[in-house]
Amino acid sequence: MNDDARGWLEAELERVWLLAETRLATLEETGLGGDRAALEKALFARPLHSDLAGRLAEQTALAKKARTAAPLGRLAARLELRDLELEALIIAIAPHLDEHLDAVFRHIQSNFERRGVDLALVGELLGLDQTEKAGLLEVLDDDRPLIALRLLVAEPPSGCSALFRTIAPSLDSLPVLTGRRAVSPKLANVATLECEEPAGFFATQQALELEKLSELASQRVVSGAWLLHYGPSGAGKRELAHRVAWRAGLPLLTFDPTDVSGDGDEQLRRAKREALLAEAVLYVGPCKDDLAEDGARALLGRFAGYPGPLILGFETTTAPHLACARPLIEIALPEASAEARLELWRSAVPDADVTAVAQAYRLSNGEIASIGRELAATGPERLKEAVERRLRTELQGLAERVTARASWDDLVLADELLERVRQLIDRHRHAAQVFDDWQLGRRVQRGRGVTALFSGPPGTGKTMLAQVIARELGLELFKVDLSQVVSKWVGETEKQLSRIFELAERAHAVLLFDEADALLAKRTKVESANDRYGNLAVNYLLQRFEDYRGVVILTTNAASALDDAMARRLTAHLRLEEPDEDERLRLWQSMLPAALPKDETIDLDRIAGDFDLTGGHIKNAALRAAFLAAREGTAVSTALLRRAAVLEMQDMGRIA
Repeated sequence: MNDDARGWLEAELERVWLLAETRLATLEETGLGGDRAALEKALFARPLHSDLAGRLAEQTALAKKARTAAPLGRLAARLELRDLELEALIIAIAPHLDEHLDAVFRHIQSNFERRGVDLALVGELLGLDQTEKAGLLEVLDDDRPLIALRLLVAEPPSGCSALFRTIAPSLDSLPVLTGRRAVSPKLANVATLECEEPAGFFATQQALELEKLSELASQRVVSGAWLLHYGPSGAGKRELAHRVAWRAGLPLLTFDPTDVSGDGDEQLRRAKREALLAEAVLYVGPCKDDLAEDGARALLGRFAGYPGPLILGFETTTAPHLACARPLIEIALPEASAEARLELWRSAVPDADVTAVAQAYRLSNGEIASIGRELAATGPERLKEAVERRLRTELQGLAERVTARASWDDLVLADELLERVRQLIDRHRHAAQVFDDWQLGRRVQRGRGVTALFSGPPGTGKTMLAQVIARELGLELFKVDLSQVVSKWVGETEKQLSRIFELAERAHAVLLFDEADALLAKRTKVESANDRYGNLAVNYLLQRFEDYRGVVILTTNAASALDDAMARRLTAHLRLEEPDEDERLRLWQSMLPAALPKDETIDLDRIAGDFDLTGGHIKNAALRAAFLAAREGTAVSTALLRRAAVLEMQDMGRIA
């Protein structure tokens, strides 16, 4: 405990003792005080003061002087506590620090069969009249700081006068109120008090820019402004907050709303109280991007009237549009550049060749540092695996990973279509050279990614073609789960799509939107709210395709149902028609591998000519024939293939 806090406590407890003695003297004069001598001898052996009034006035002046330098005095000033509120808090604290005072309070209340500190006792000790006692009731106001910040807790109403409701200090705030700097154990999992000089994991240029930002931002914080940091996960929002607080000469109390369990509002109240008690900058983050707009406004509303310095950290690449009574300054922390990522990777994993990973994956500082710590234990050879696992985990729930097994040998396409597929692959592969090295990016700000539409009847190989492209580029393929993306709630679909594109772009993943007409149906004339919001979702998606710099593949069985504006945003539209007889023969041949037992007289030419099937249905028929052969213990024959093909056509609703 520091000297300021110790001096204040001693002065304040002595003052409360004198208040209690004054009240006991009054009770003795009226015959209600009981055996004062016995009480004195049994409990505290304090000498009687001949001039209680003079001694009390002198001690009150000492306590008020000591209070200004103590944590409680500074807190009272920040919270603008009224005199009666402060008196109630001090009297409620006193018996928890001196057990003899608890006995004296009980003695004072004995004729009324009351226990603990209540507002009636506070009024008695302070000698308040009826009008002044009414002012004490503000102590119980849920909107006033003592209750709102859980400095005091009050027992629930029980039908008696509110003046008799017991009040007590929140036990987890007592250590800080009495001068020790610590975070409440009830916040141990979600809050941290940072008092040391901040460290960080930044590239050279990033560190220089961060220092400039923190210097300017600390001046704003001291002048009363609140800050809003936004950027991708791990970009350094918390580290910047720490530097801002350090430059302002204040500790930083961080509160992580994502780890809150149970009553989140209650824990946030405690975090606000702890920051005020510790005279710290309060940092709340990471706030996820699904809090944007309405959710962010609601979060900001929970700080209405909060008198301390506040920094919010949002995991989003676009700033929420917020306004509040306090000046609010937004600071963007962009993702690391390719040069910065390479420097960070070399620092985090010094024993591995990290050049390709630094170029391919747009990870943040925090993510690179985390992977570096993991590889220090497992070995640098697991570098790519660790990166891909992390990004794959982020996309789970919104998109399904598809193992890209298909190869060029599996494709049965016309030479013209194969050439167009290779052009798509080359466009992505050489994007950096064309847009950056050759500087065409100065003239082409949007539409720098690859957006391809594959249309055609079911089974013509659209998904297989997406697998071939992903495999050729060495990228993971994620199929977007439309059931998780499309929402009946206004704006939710766009938020989910925004998150998918952001994660996929950082992961350099190929995004596959199967049955894209479900998302990109033609915009309609606005005749209802549903039409308006449906059109907004299409508008957003069209714009997002232009901004996206990765690879997006859309498939549809009904290209005519897609919005007309989609055409100019496509890098290519490949129309996959039903295969002709020669192509069907090649498909049958590709589906019957060498290890499969086959009759030497099998007639694939005839089967390809007799059954007008697409590649997907040929695959199904070949599998069906293989299982029939396994059950019957024979080789796959022409008869079995015909039988399987007939069954497949019947399942399709076609008469063979």
